[in-house]
Amino acid sequence: MWNPGFLPEGLNIKDLSGPHPSIARNPVIASFFFRAGLMERWGTGTLRMIEVCKKLGAKRRVWKKESGGIKVTLYAHAVK
Repeated sequence: MWNPGFLPEGLNIKDLSGPHPSIARNPVIASFFFRAGLMERWGTGTLRMIEVCKKLGAKRRVWKKESGGIKVTLYAHAVK
């Protein structure tokens, strides 16, 4: 998945793997997703993705800056 733009000032890619402040780039859109039930709480999305990947036994996700945005690569769980 890729999203245009970069992380807010003071936040880096390493921060996404632990508790971190939630700084909405577009509060109107974020509020819409929250009210629509598509977002549980502010600042928990990356942590929930990490937990689900661990539960599935999936390869560790990869975050990186790419082409004027932030990209996260999520892997399917290992097939046995």
